[in-house]
Amino acid sequence: RRSGRAGLRAPLTTTTMAEDFTLPLRRAIISHLKGDAAVTARVPDERVYGLRQPADAFADGKFVRYGPPATTPAGKGSETDVTLHVFTKGAFDDECCEIAKALVTSLDERTLTLASGEKAQIHWRGTQIIADSAEANAWHGLVR
Repeated sequence: RRSGRAGLRAPLTTTTMAEDFTLPLRRAIISHLKGDAAVTARVPDERVYGLRQPADAFADGKFVRYGPPATTPAGKGSETDVTLHVFTKGAFDDECCEIAKALVTSLDERTLTLASGEKAQIHWRGTQIIADSAEANAWHGLVR
């Protein structure tokens, strides 16, 4: 199989027909982030989660969560839009911005190999940092 581009926008292609890489892409991105020393210097690898985090995750401080992906057919493969969510606490958004930057540096223009051998090329599309509406002194970063 041959692969194409992929990303925080993640297009993948095969030589046969359209194929959904949603799950293997999530696994590859989470594994990559947990293995990146620059990311885990800011967020421990056990605080990088898939689609769900433990109920008490925010009480314990900062964490990263993989958001629900949107996957569409793209030629002989698929394209997936992913949002990584960063949550931090503090009077200012600095830590949230630093973690978001580490995620971008780790993934942008990176090619990840999925378990099946296909390649996914990651393309950063933007970052937004907002005050978290659920808690005072809390920040929510969206890395797309």
